[in-house]
Amino acid sequence: MFPSTPVDEIPESIPFITNNLNQYCNSQITLMLNKIANDYSLDISKLKSSCFEPVNIKLSNNIHYPAHNSSRCKARVWNGGRGGQCKRKQHEDGLCKIHYKKLLVCKNNNCENGIKGLGACKCGSNGNGLWLGTIDNPKPRLNKDGKRVIKWLDDKTKIKKKKKKFKIKSLESCEETKEPCEYTDIEAALLKLLNNIDLDDSSLTNCVIMKRLEIVLKKDLNTFKKQIYNTINTFWDELVAKEFSDDDDTDYSSHFDIESKLTTYYVGDTTYYVHTQTNEIYDNPKTLNVIGIMLSDKKFDLF
Repeated sequence: MFPSTPVDEIPESIPFITNNLNQYCNSQITLMLNKIANDYSLDISKLKSSCFEPVNIKLSNNIHYPAHNSSRCKARVWNGGRGGQCKRKQHEDGLCKIHYKKLLVCKNNNCENGIKGLGACKCGSNGNGLWLGTIDNPKPRLNKDGKRVIKWLDDKTKIKKKKKKFKIKSLESCEETKEPCEYTDIEAALLKLLNNIDLDDSSLTNCVIMKRLEIVLKKDLNTFKKQIYNTINTFWDELVAKEFSDDDDTDYSSHFDIESKLTTYYVGDTTYYVHTQTNEIYDNPKTLNVIGIMLSDKKFDLF
């Protein structure tokens, strides 16, 4: 691969490119016509005379060959605010025909900046003079009176940035935030979290639970830390107390029903209590431990 070269550096390459392009196109068309003639048994000479017209690519009249750097116009162009050198060929005084006419306007109006190629001249503001000057001079910015009249893209301008004022919302002030920040709302969310929490998780501490609550509510709850810890401790105390009360609960009503249906039997020095419906033998009306069953012939079958 050959390194690419800008066309404006070697403008003489353009005729070479167009000639080769014409030759290639004509050769391809000729090959195509020869194939058609062979496939359909046609006379190639008649086919060419009726269908073939040589390709001759040319640049249109409004396109000019870029001049070589040494012969280019020295006038500066706008180029989207970046600046640059005119690509036209020099005509007189180092300028192309268009920029030379602009120089003549400056000379007729005795515009010193325009004549010297400094730019920002008084007759160039309306587009008639050398408003942007020449490339052998710095980019024009100020006019003769010292007023800024031209601004380039590479000009650095300081833009004053307005400092943003951030208001920090605090849970301590409900009036400023206008959000419900009373502890009753937080406590309700906390209790909901505690009721759905894994009680077997050994990593659960008051601090961990509080962090989870902050994630749920998306708030900083350090202001309510003491109240949150008290609620968590109370929840654990009530949970433990409930478990103990559930273990100690005895259904005394069922004991009373069984006791009322017992019949006493005396066998020697031993007393047995037999259920009148199930014939189960109990050791004592209070403990109600089944120790056997009474058979149909009133014999006692003890376990």
